[in-house]
Amino acid sequence: MAGANYLYRFIGSVWDNLPRKEKERYAELWRGYEQVFSDVFQRFLELDQSTNLNYMPVYLSSRWNIYTFNSDNALTVSASFQSYQDLSRNADLSERFLINIRINKNVTREIDCRGTVPENTTINEIITKINQAFGYTLATGIFDNTLIKLETTTKGPESSIEI
Repeated sequence: MAGANYLYRFIGSVWDNLPRKEKERYAELWRGYEQVFSDVFQRFLELDQSTNLNYMPVYLSSRWNIYTFNSDNALTVSASFQSYQDLSRNADLSERFLINIRINKNVTREIDCRGTVPENTTINEIITKINQAFGYTLATGIFDNTLIKLETTTKGPESSIEI
């Protein structure tokens, strides 16, 4: 049976080919994972000891240090949502045609997505209706115009999309 050393060589080669910014992002992610796993492991040990001693410990220690975001480690990306329904063959919006979209917890629009022929509404008609309702490009077609992607212009933790 072959050994698993080739896996470690493969992971190392992938790491070597990642851009520096991606390496830093993964390093921050793993640092957070290590803190969470250490905290959970510490709690397991304390609770295991408390059952051996037949009482709950007076103090539970927590190893989790509050992680502070700053301009060096914050992920400043836009909130996005990708539709699940393939719209390449159009959609029947003759009965269910209204959608409520709320952006960044303050701008809400109720949009009538019906096209010129509601039983055969195209993805482009839906995208146009959404973008017209908000006044900027919020919706785009992705994967050869088969799915709709909503993406905010705001970046960071303040950006959100609610449907």
